[in-house]
Amino acid sequence: MTNEDREWILTANGSGYRLFAHDKKLAPLQELRKVDWPTGRMAGRDIDADRPGRSFDSGGQGRHAMEPRTTAHDEEENRLARDIAQMLAEAAQRGDYRKLVIISAPRLLGHLRDVLPAAVKQSVSLEIDKDLTGYDAGELTDWLRREVWEK
Repeated sequence: MTNEDREWILTANGSGYRLFAHDKKLAPLQELRKVDWPTGRMAGRDIDADRPGRSFDSGGQGRHAMEPRTTAHDEEENRLARDIAQMLAEAAQRGDYRKLVIISAPRLLGHLRDVLPAAVKQSVSLEIDKDLTGYDAGELTDWLRREVWEK
């Protein structure tokens, strides 16, 4: 498989991602990498176990807990998105793939769009907002044939 013809398929959700490759549209996919992100499955209270800071009211003597600007799950998804973006950018610099298909849970897809470098965005041929990370190479190949390639 030459890298010039290689297309990568990324499936991702908040608890990890899988990376597949193939060199022909209808060819079976080969799994390249599987990354587990266990904090994505944790309850928000377990990710951010510290109590929030406290502040004074601006016009009085009352004190109250400060609310975080983002949730613990959003922060974890941002970390995962940055990790994926870095991996894809390094692979793009090496010329490991020519085209990229991103199939991701909708929230993570939004985070990915925010952090992907321009060079990686240029190689994206298709984005699908669906969580297919549970699919193995054969199941994903069959799904892509049915839903994308043969339509």
